[in-house]
Amino acid sequence: MAFSENLSVFFTDFAETVTVSGSSFLAIFDNAYVDALGVAGTRPALTCKTSDVSGVVFDAAATVRTISYKVVGIEPDGTGITVLLLERQ
Repeated sequence: MAFSENLSVFFTDFAETVTVSGSSFLAIFDNAYVDALGVAGTRPALTCKTSDVSGVVFDAAATVRTISYKVVGIEPDGTGITVLLLERQ
């Protein structure tokens, strides 16, 4: 049995409009603090509906809150959600 859920309800309260590869859609932006191997920084990421980012490729341009990023990671979870890892330009 395939997983089918109306994912739009998950993006109602916390999502904002972002642009990736020239397409605008709702996504949840996270810029969490990370400390990897003693190097502190942030890890910007977008949680998106997979259907909104099915054509996105590495190095695609992304704009969130007027800040330019490029896509450096694409992590689909198999349930219709994909996390795009971003790097600030």
